[in-house]
Amino acid sequence: MTFTLQPLLKKHPKTQLAGHKVRMSFSHDQTPQLWQGFMPRLKEIPNRLGRDLYSMEVYDGVEALQQFDPDRPFEKWAAVPVEPGTELPGGFSQLDLEEGLYAVFPYRERMGPVAAFYGAILTQWLPASGYRLANRPHFAVMGPDFRQGDPDALEHFWVPVE
Repeated sequence: MTFTLQPLLKKHPKTQLAGHKVRMSFSHDQTPQLWQGFMPRLKEIPNRLGRDLYSMEVYDGVEALQQFDPDRPFEKWAAVPVEPGTELPGGFSQLDLEEGLYAVFPYRERMGPVAAFYGAILTQWLPASGYRLANRPHFAVMGPDFRQGDPDALEHFWVPVE
């Protein structure tokens, strides 16, 4: 499958995120359960900044993506940005996203399978770009109008680079 990969390079600011997390692997995907547990409690999070949702992956180093293993565990997050210093209610975790440079790719489901799209970023765009992966979280940002399963719903993949 061929994709047009023309990212914007953007610096993401230091951001405090509040959410739920789970340790999982691609072969034992728990993403739907993670979001099903998070969304009903979203209104409990104080001092939320904006209405964007963050779907984040925190890998154990960049080699986790350089030598792909579907059974390799990583931390998956369903989160939202909050004001710095926000005290979180029970059952929520905090992740401090450090400032950094990202390649930002727009994605719509109708473009093809998400795994193939992300694979093309890592195996086609990245080697030809002059950048390398940075050891920071990868994430997708979904705006307030995002609808799961809508082939035209827009999300943006943020890939950490240096």
